[in-house]
Amino acid sequence: MASFKAYELKSVLLTTQRLGFDETSYELKNSVAELNIFESIELPYLTANILFVDDMGFRSAVKINGTERVTIEVVVPDSGQPPLMKKFMVTGVNKEVKVGDRTDAMLLTMIEEHAYLSAINRISEAHEGPLRDIINNVLVTHVNKELEIDPDFVDPANGPLRFLSPWITPLEVVETIRDRMVSEQGAPYFCYATLRDDKIKLTEMKSQIEIPSWNIGNEYVYGQNAHNVVLHPDNDNSENLVRSLFYIVEHYKAQSNDSTLQMAQSGALGLKAEFIDMFTGEPHNFQHNGFDTLEELMSEELDDGSIVAPDNSLTFSNRVLPETKVSDFPSVVISQLVTSQTFEQLNGLHDESGDADMYLLKIKSASIRMLIMNSTYQVSVPGTPYLLNPDAGVGTNIDINFVKPQYGDSGVDLEKSGKFMIYNVRHMFRDERHTAHMDVVKLTKKVNS
Repeated sequence: MASFKAYELKSVLLTTQRLGFDETSYELKNSVAELNIFESIELPYLTANILFVDDMGFRSAVKINGTERVTIEVVVPDSGQPPLMKKFMVTGVNKEVKVGDRTDAMLLTMIEEHAYLSAINRISEAHEGPLRDIINNVLVTHVNKELEIDPDFVDPANGPLRFLSPWITPLEVVETIRDRMVSEQGAPYFCYATLRDDKIKLTEMKSQIEIPSWNIGNEYVYGQNAHNVVLHPDNDNSENLVRSLFYIVEHYKAQSNDSTLQMAQSGALGLKAEFIDMFTGEPHNFQHNGFDTLEELMSEELDDGSIVAPDNSLTFSNRVLPETKVSDFPSVVISQLVTSQTFEQLNGLHDESGDADMYLLKIKSASIRMLIMNSTYQVSVPGTPYLLNPDAGVGTNIDINFVKPQYGDSGVDLEKSGKFMIYNVRHMFRDERHTAHMDVVKLTKKVNS
């Protein structure tokens, strides 16, 4: 099989600026043994690490101390696409191993510059207005970043609020407000950075679930036959060569899957909440059913049978209870004192709205997040599409087809196959190969068309 070079490191430029000296740059691309870049739908910044071989006494000469900037440029050869460029700050030397008399292997850890800037700065400010505007103002003012919001963005049910940040970092302000955001259906929100561009994304889970998979027509395939296509030495002339290079699942592992008991114990299925408004003294009580919440959020998927949901047919009874579904049991009970009307004109970020509705939405949001995360998998795929396709990466959806395991049966396993959301990605660049090691969350099963 002809060799395929998945990427080229155009530059790995480390820049230092010591007190009293001019800025100095060092090109490290020829010494890099492995580069890893991490993106997560839960983090508004990227992290990275570089393993490089030091046979020139580089560390002794430069004296790395966590103040260096690293600019990385990666390109796909012969693609016609411009290099992807990312800038990081070194946070430290994680490991250093002697591999020869004059050679060391060193692992540098890094984060994006705006995350570094946030980590060294704490703010105490009054923020008020629509929650997405607060997030954007904090990003622009304190970490030199912009928020990218889709034109069809769904505003949260909790409208303009006021928040006093108690000497926390700017990105902690962003994450605190994001965690408080909830849609009218109870869907949570995500605020995250991506490899594909330099803006911070803010999305609502329901809208994200409904986005079509970017690889429709080029579904990822996991199965022995798919592996044989790639590994066969005579596949240069195969019509499926490009597809087999880019859209094969090289590794698959179920991480967390279909544990109804764990869901019940976490409160995702059945929960009883009791809270007292400290301003009015009024008590509120309600029972939350996670299956009903999921049904409300994904009614279309429930109708066509593609939804990935816990089995709600399980029932139990005892001497005091009739036959009761698992989602109707109070598996978790929460008792809290809550505040309201802290300020005269606007609710505070942690205030409730004076009734149980907003409190219930908070419970729904946490429940939906746990239910969605009940079916997570680790997959490893070729990373080239994630450098070329602006619609690919963390926060997007993909289709994966699993081949039936029976001998002689090359059909698709409808139960295991389906639509998945990319949650975390580790982009590993090593030995001219770019592999995307991903945590994916199963959204829907594949149905017969």
